[in-house]
Formats: sequence, structure tokens, C-alpha cells
Amino acid sequence: ASRYGRIDHTYVSGHPDSGLYVGQCKPCDAVITDSTAEANAIGYYGTNASGGVFVVRSVFRGNRVGLTPNSQKMEKLSPQTETVVAGNLVVDNGNARTPPVPKGAFGQGIVIGGGTRNTLLRNRVEGNPAAGILITDLDTFAPENNRVEGNVTARNGIDLAYAPPDGAGPAGNCFTANAFATSSPADIEVALACDGPGVAKARFARPTFASAPPGVDFRTLPPPPQQPTMPGAAAAPAAPAQAVAAPVDLATIVVPERG
Repeated sequence: ASRYGRIDHTYVSGHPDSGLYVGQCKPCDAVITDSTAEANAIGYYGTNASGGVFVVRSVFRGNRVGLTPNSQKMEKLSPQTETVVAGNLVVDNGNARTPPVPKGAFGQGIVIGGGTRNTLLRNRVEGNPAAGILITDLDTFAPENNRVEGNVTARNGIDLAYAPPDGAGPAGNCFTANAFATSSPADIEVALACDGPGVAKARFARPTFASAPPGVDFRTLPPPPQQPTMPGAAAAPAAPAQAVAAPVDLATIVVPERG
């Protein structure tokens, strides 16, 4: 039930759950920006984090799973809704030398697990061995009305994937203006179009992914390299945390470069 949080210029690695986490708030009005998450079970986890959540201009690499807004019964305020994931670099999330995810997820870049009304916008998603961007169900929650737009994907097991529960129809989930080579279903931007009729009553097969490797004990992972800190941090005055999560101007966010 926290609100108005901001995480920026942060480096996180080696966590057995998630490096960055926002959960169980509605509205959250929380911003994660200019941060790097690597070698975690999950880079960013947003269980039942709804309303005004922005994950932007950050790097998620070498985790088991890059980032996932999701709905689950283990916390209150389900289902999750209204997170914007924009302008992030999400690469090579299929690192077996990481702590395992309890439900076995592995090799996905961005996953919406049972979330609703989320927007994935202008991210670069590459080198994730299972799927680049995946919309699927989780913990009995079906994904609804999620929009995937303007992302650049490459070298993923499947670039764009929709895995509905029991072969269900689109439920308002849509894909448009993305750069991709592979998708499930095929021609995903026609089958689940954001503009026009799409295939409103179609039923889709779920793609299958390889089993996750066993993973490692987080206590055995090497410490991260020394990180830069704020100049003059020891003497910096305290500032009250009041409405610090200023609105994000999505018009200024572009697809990041690979480097």
C-alpha cells in the first residue's frame, strides 16, 4: 500500500527473488528508471502493482527472467493492472548461473503474467532463449487488454508470443508496430491487431518452452563489481520523500541501442 516511490541509478544482482520489486499497491505511482538488474532470478517483479507504475530507461540482462508485471493470489490487490514498461534494454535473460524461479520460468525477456491494461513500449528485447515478449496467464489470472507496441526484438527463441489459458481468444491483448522475425501465433500483429477487427473469437495454441535448468544457491554468487556512488554522498543533506515519482514523458523515450 505504499505510494509515490522512485528507484533510480541503482545496480542490483544476485537476488533469489527479484532485484527490483514493486508489489501490492493500488495506485502505486512508482517509477523505476536508469537502473541495471543482472544475474537475478528475476530483474523486476511487479506482483499486484497497479496504477501509475513506470519501468523505464533501464537494463535487464543475464537474469533468468528480465521483468514481469504479474497477478498472483499470494499478495493482496489482485489482479495487477496499468504498468508501463518503456525504453528498456532487455537482453540475454537465460542465465543458468542464477538462483531458480519457484515456478520454473526461464529465458524470457518481458513477461506479462495474468496482468491487465499494461503497455510495453519501445523496448529493445534481444537474445532471450525462450521468448522475447510473452503475454500469458498466471495463478488462475488471465491476461487482458495489454498492448505491445513499437518494440525491437531479435534473436529470441520466439520474439513475440501469446500463451493464453486453455487456448482462449485475444481478450483485448494486442501487438502493433513491433520489429520481429518470429511469433506465436504466426502473424501475431494480424491475429491480435491493436487497430481493426483482428481475430476476436479465435483460439490460440500455447507455445512450449524447454524446462528450466536447476540454478544455483544465491549465497554462492560472486559479489558485483564496485559501483559508482553519488558525489559527496556522505555529507549530502536528507530530502523528504514526498510525491517524488514525477510523471514520465513517454514521448521522450526511444528504443535504446544494444550497447
